[in-house]
Amino acid sequence: MDTALCKYLTLLDRVLFIYHILNKSE
Repeated sequence: MDTALCKYLTLLDRVLFIYHILNKSE
C-alpha cells in the first residue's frame, strides 16, 4: 500500500472519529 495513501486514510479516520465525538456531546 502507498505510504502517502496510508497516512491520508489515518488522518481521515482521526477526523471522522473526532467529528463523531463532537456530535455526541451536542
